[in-house]
Amino acid sequence: KWYSPKENEQVKRTVDYRRSARKIRIYDVTRTKATTKQQIEDIKGQLREMCANLRSAHPTYTVNVKLHLVNAHLPDFVQSHHSWGRLTEQPVEHVHADFNKLHLTLAAMKDPVAKGYAFINAFSNANYLTDIGEAWNI
Repeated sequence: KWYSPKENEQVKRTVDYRRSARKIRIYDVTRTKATTKQQIEDIKGQLREMCANLRSAHPTYTVNVKLHLVNAHLPDFVQSHHSWGRLTEQPVEHVHADFNKLHLTLAAMKDPVAKGYAFINAFSNANYLTDIGEAWNI
């Protein structure tokens, strides 16, 4: 297929994103062994590159919750605990249950923009409470 120059640039950015996502070695930190500082720095760099390529390829898309958790919180967690594998991926996967429960709670809202803000608000508040260690005191 022939692509216009604009489409060709979009295809190139998408390919760059896919390549950077494929080379990420995030599962190196999911093992129960301790992670070295170099491995942590490598993963941070790979995540930054992948997210920059994703933003370049799809500038109008929003970031989903799981990508936010991995990009914004995982590197700091791994740096503090030198492993991700001592825990599991279940907390990240649990987001699906939280999302579905919130979706049912907000089912009566007809305005999609207001519903979107309600989702962002709920997850932002939960994230804030978790970050300050107050999630269990509610």
